Amino acid sequence: IVGGGALALWQARVARIEAHRAEEVKQFIVSIFENADPQQGAGEPLSAIDLLRQARGRLDATTVEDPRLRADLLSTLGESILGLDHASEAEAVLDDALKIMTGIDAHDRQSLRARQLRAVCIVVELFVAFQMVLKAAT
Repeated sequence: IVGGGALALWQARVARIEAHRAEEVKQFIVSIFENADPQQGAGEPLSAIDLLRQARGRLDATTVEDPRLRADLLSTLGESILGLDHASEAEAVLDDALKIMTGIDAHDRQSLRARQLRAVCIVVELFVAFQMVLKAAT
């Protein structure tokens, strides 16, 4: 009975932590869209990359108590930036995520994913540089 009670208390604690984390993520996502500046870029419509850049700035300016949450958000932003073909910018964001993950000794799937994405950024940058060399040689 005591073991079951302890397990239930532990599960309740984990559920509260996850609920708090989900609420923080939700608030951050909502703030990105609420505070998006459509006038950025001389009145041009706000592009997806501009929105992600604003999100990065917002995250940098926001205090996130949980370092894992900050690392996860940075990793997600980096992946999204990479998806828009901005490899060097994505690499910088992923580097920041990995620095946090190293500081908290994270060896989970998210950390592995960030490392993989950073490697993809490097490969993309090398490929682009190689194409430029080939183009210059012809």
